[in-house]
Amino acid sequence: MSYRVLLEISAQKDFRRLDPTVAQRMQERLLSLEQNPRPPGVRKLRDIHPPRYRLRVGGWRILYAVNDQAHEVRVYRIKPRSKAY
Repeated sequence: MSYRVLLEISAQKDFRRLDPTVAQRMQERLLSLEQNPRPPGVRKLRDIHPPRYRLRVGGWRILYAVNDQAHEVRVYRIKPRSKAY
């Protein structure tokens, strides 16, 4: 079953500030989360409840949470690696 990918306001602002080539790569990865919200290479962040995940896209990170009951992926930040944590 596919998931719905939702970008919070902070993630929408982050996305709008991206360089067009980086934005294209991010969009592809965000769309891939619809089919598999925990793809190979994703990392679960430390003991945070609800669990949150980090997806690496080059030097950038997509930070998100997965709600399996509602079939939603809620993206809360898109940041360069140096500022993501």
